[in-house]
Amino acid sequence: MEPIARSLSREDRDTLARYYASLAAPFAQDARTSSASERGRKLAMSGAPERRVPACNNCHGPGGIGRAPFFPYLAGLDAEYQRAALSAWKQGSRRNDAGLQMAVIAEALDVQDMQAVTQYYASLSPPPPHGSDSILTAAEAENRYLRSGDAARGRAIVATGVHGCIACHAIPGIRGARGVAGPPLGGFTRRAFIAGQLANTPKVLVDFLRNPPKLVPQTGMPDVGLTLDEARHVAAFLATLRDEK
Repeated sequence: MEPIARSLSREDRDTLARYYASLAAPFAQDARTSSASERGRKLAMSGAPERRVPACNNCHGPGGIGRAPFFPYLAGLDAEYQRAALSAWKQGSRRNDAGLQMAVIAEALDVQDMQAVTQYYASLSPPPPHGSDSILTAAEAENRYLRSGDAARGRAIVATGVHGCIACHAIPGIRGARGVAGPPLGGFTRRAFIAGQLANTPKVLVDFLRNPPKLVPQTGMPDVGLTLDEARHVAAFLATLRDEK
């Protein structure tokens, strides 16, 4: 699938996504009438706290209906397909979820757990198809993702000092952040440009935070090692800095 996906333009991917999302999902009759195990229902709804396994519904929604665009629905999906995906995450051959959370969860599940939870979701009716107007384009989904950072987590990342933010910048609300090597960050959200050159948009800001010299070679800000999620959270925090002081 990777080479196929790479060969498609963004417009083609959007068109295909809209088409498939508008179709009613097939639903096997034997899955509809099979009895869902209590073990699977418990894993789906409550997880297994003693093994640090969160409830599947936390991400995949009540009844496994999914949360577009980043959490697929599980209700009504073939149990064997779901087990194969879990096994791939457990073995490390599948690594396409942000933060590799699914790999950690799959590692904590034994064969019986996988059997139970996949059979449970396979026994549920799938969600209705989406109308084409409700499907996000790839660009829209990306922008929504980049804007979904947690400002509180971003502030905590900055305040630790691990990435050197407080050593170089004066940052309102952060104790000890009185650096002068970089520009003060008060009122950052009202600035039109980043580093004096780049448009101050969520996507550009996240890209810049992840690797400043790549976007602005002459900048004095180094690559401080932020992950994508960390950069999203820091960007969300910077978006709260509306006042100069």
